Amino acid sequence: MTLDKIKCFLLDMDGTLYLGNHLIEGAVDAVSRMKNRARVLFVTNNSSTGAANYYKKLKNFGFELGLDDIYGSTRATIDYLREHHAGKRVFLCATEDVTEEFAAAGIILAGNRLCDAVPDIALLTFDKTMTYDKLQRFCAYLCRGALFIATHPDKVCPTADGTIPDIGSFLKAIKCATSRKPDIICGKPYKAFGQSIIKMTGLKPYEIAMVGDRLSTDLKFAKNCGFVSVTVLSGEAKTADIQKLKSPPDYVLGSIADWDKGEK
Repeated sequence: MTLDKIKCFLLDMDGTLYLGNHLIEGAVDAVSRMKNRARVLFVTNNSSTGAANYYKKLKNFGFELGLDDIYGSTRATIDYLREHHAGKRVFLCATEDVTEEFAAAGIILAGNRLCDAVPDIALLTFDKTMTYDKLQRFCAYLCRGALFIATHPDKVCPTADGTIPDIGSFLKAIKCATSRKPDIICGKPYKAFGQSIIKMTGLKPYEIAMVGDRLSTDLKFAKNCGFVSVTVLSGEAKTADIQKLKSPPDYVLGSIADWDKGEK
């Protein structure tokens, strides 16, 4: 099996293309070579900011892309809502720019006050503007029967100052308060994310490769969806971790710069 058969590459960003604000050596040229042979989508679970900010960051690094080349858990969740819950009222915990993305996509946002009618759905993103009031209302709506959706399951988010609580940390608190787990999680490693990509691209799973540095999300996502799995050692994953796996990646590369030089 060779990567020259791949028709769409899904590229994780932090840890694969860059580390924080530092570009991984050779990444821009590597992606340029990919784009000469296949479609490239930049994918992320992080739903704390809008696609426009990721677009700007990638452009500043020197990557050539369009806004539609960004496919994150926010967009996957919007696609899921449109397909399965069109017209439903959503109480959304999100930052301002992410809220604007949902509103611009036609998602009906509701539940600003506890006295309002119960929204059909309580939706949790990586909300860095979370307040106790928002968390209280979110839990109250779950206790009153709202469908529980989360954009992704990551417990923490790495930063230059160490890890900070991500959605998974909030999910633990919400479960303690309400005994509820999400009914649907739309981001990696869950199939809903992959099914959205398959539908959008019109490709077969074996024609798609997931390139990332996290075994718990990127690799597991590829395995769950039947995608070709490519793990890079430029971020979280280490060789020792991979050697312990019962089902290792199809490819292990030092970095994305080696994507067209790697061996299975």
